[in-house]
Amino acid sequence: MKNIVRIPINITKQKEGGWLVTSPLISELITEIDDINELQSILKDALKAVIELYEDLGKEFPPNIIETVSGEIET
Repeated sequence: MKNIVRIPINITKQKEGGWLVTSPLISELITEIDDINELQSILKDALKAVIELYEDLGKEFPPNIIETVSGEIET
């Protein structure tokens, strides 16, 4: 069994270049990317940091964003 986290994100092009990535459900999830091809990698790192923050604070994730599935998940 694996957990899949489904989090809606907003990607906003910045006038100075790059993109701002945020989530309407997790206000602490905010990062910037220069190359859209970096999105998955940088988003993973940002999410790991948010998970650590939530664990340190004893804060719960918003409901319904973690799903348990069977099988392998390719990332």
